Amino acid sequence: MVYANRSPFVRDAVIATVILACLSGLTYGVQVHPLRIPGYILLIGFGTVGGAFGPRIIFPAVFGVYLVALGLIGAAVVRTVRRRMPEVHFANWRLGVASALGVTGVLSVLFAIVVLLGTSQTDAVLTTGLSGIVLLGLAAWFAGLFTINTKYL
Repeated sequence: MVYANRSPFVRDAVIATVILACLSGLTYGVQVHPLRIPGYILLIGFGTVGGAFGPRIIFPAVFGVYLVALGLIGAAVVRTVRRRMPEVHFANWRLGVASALGVTGVLSVLFAIVVLLGTSQTDAVLTTGLSGIVLLGLAAWFAGLFTINTKYL
């Protein structure tokens, strides 16, 4: 019996949401600063929309809804990219990971642009901008937009 997954959108959204939750968890659980940057970016992105929801008592619930919304957005983008790709020859979970990394990368690059236009803090711009570019590159690799030949590594 062959099982065909009929809901890749739901799968990608769930995987993206779990990855986003793990990235935000790195902010609190890891002491290595470069690994904390994606979590900080997610918190900064939430700060722009989360302030409208009132007291910090409901922060965990609203932050969870925010992560689910980002997971759905990432899954929608991956679904659009998937339709334009001829054929996928890798594990399906990679597209969910690509959507989470892509959303975080876009948030990071947008934050870098806002900081660049609003202040003269070049360190923040370089850190978040380069982090965003790396995350977008990883997202493209996970989505299968390019491959890396590891034969000679």
